[in-house]
Amino acid sequence: MNPLSAIQGYIAIGMGVLIVLLGAGMAVQTARLNAVKSEYKAFVDTTNAIGERQKAANEAKEAKDKLTKEQTDNAYAKAIADRDAAIGRLRSQRAGSSFVPPASPNTGSPEKACFSRTELERAIRELDDEVYRIVKEGDDSRIGLDSAKKWGLAIGGSGKN
Repeated sequence: MNPLSAIQGYIAIGMGVLIVLLGAGMAVQTARLNAVKSEYKAFVDTTNAIGERQKAANEAKEAKDKLTKEQTDNAYAKAIADRDAAIGRLRSQRAGSSFVPPASPNTGSPEKACFSRTELERAIRELDDEVYRIVKEGDDSRIGLDSAKKWGLAIGGSGKN
């Protein structure tokens, strides 16, 4: 037998074994790749489904919060309007009267008082107007804070101070 043909035979056998092993390795890797692809697809599908459910839940909560805010804003506006109407009624009832009481009929002359009635009346009205402005500003803040607290509790706040 020719030594060269024996080596060629061994080379042919080795190449055949190599081709079979490469084919088996390729089959195993293809199966693993397909398994990973299916796992990845399942992961993506699950993640998308969770995302869609969360998006729907967020939109529902956002709509509820918007409605709650509108209701709170309306309640705030109504409280301010009611307060302003009540103050307006009180001020109009008092508008026809004087802050300074009339002079006593027993006095000789109301002009002999130790103050000018018109200046005192004007000063008291200015004081009343400024006190009203300060009280209104404080009451606006109180009503706004109360509305914010109610809104916070309505959207799920704890109510703790």
